[in-house]
Amino acid sequence: MRGLSLKVLLFVGVAAAVGAIASSALANQLKGHPCPPPEPHGHRACTPAFTLKGTNGYTITAYGDPRRTAPDQVQVWVRGPHENNSYVADGLVTKTRIEASLGELGEIDLRFKPSGRIRRVRSPHCGAQVPPFATAALGTFVGTFRFRGEGGYTEALTHRVRGDLGGLEATTTSPKCESHPSAAEAQEEEEAVGLDAFAPGGWSFVATRELIMAPSWIRGSWPPPSGRDSYLFMVLGGETRGPVDVTRLVAAIGPAGDFSLDSALASATVTPPPPFSGTGTLQHNADGSTSWTGSLSVQIAGLGSVPLAGTGSKAELK
Repeated sequence: MRGLSLKVLLFVGVAAAVGAIASSALANQLKGHPCPPPEPHGHRACTPAFTLKGTNGYTITAYGDPRRTAPDQVQVWVRGPHENNSYVADGLVTKTRIEASLGELGEIDLRFKPSGRIRRVRSPHCGAQVPPFATAALGTFVGTFRFRGEGGYTEALTHRVRGDLGGLEATTTSPKCESHPSAAEAQEEEEAVGLDAFAPGGWSFVATRELIMAPSWIRGSWPPPSGRDSYLFMVLGGETRGPVDVTRLVAAIGPAGDFSLDSALASATVTPPPPFSGTGTLQHNADGSTSWTGSLSVQIAGLGSVPLAGTGSKAELK
């Protein structure tokens, strides 16, 4: 099944990209330059980042993405047990400052005060393209960070938070090698049938056996119940709120029984685990049309229950 949305792939890969940026800072960090010069692709490996706890069990990570040929960007990730939400706004990012207006969602106005300590995280042996260590200059951000998610699903306010310059705080785990399925697994996934659905409001729903695409935070929280007999269920949506681009990703892994398919590929039914609820059924009709019906919905932090099937929705098997 190769019908995964490009936006899904890009969003899932953000954490890995940040880790690569942090690793590329190695040589400059060791030479005493906490903010390396611009790289050929237009980014600088000068990534201020920090993590703190939000209310209601959410973890909030903020990091700055300094640009050479475009406005700097500031991103806030909000991660819960089922979701990873991204809030991106133009701002100002330097080796000493991170600033951005998040509109009704809050603000970031912080100065970085280095402690003089350097954090080094050993990277796995992934080949010559990955340095042996990822590094970051440790310190404290002082000023104001204020964030309130939609509907108040999580909040955080601080005037002082520990973080780093190098982006290690923006990754949830130590650097890892890129994972690749075996030849047999790749062949099985290639031949497996999955489902792509599209609901009103710009929501995309994916059911796939390609567990290699599962975000690391999903793998860690809900290990596949039975290996390759499991399915990954993801929903992705986005919008613009004032100066902020918002992307929401919700995912869960369930047993193969949560995706049923008839032998003629004329119909398919999905019943994903929480935070999804209900059932979605795809039916290829005799007149050549396709229907996507049912009670399938998902709980989105700050938005409540979002329907993923029914009027105005469509789906296809891949």
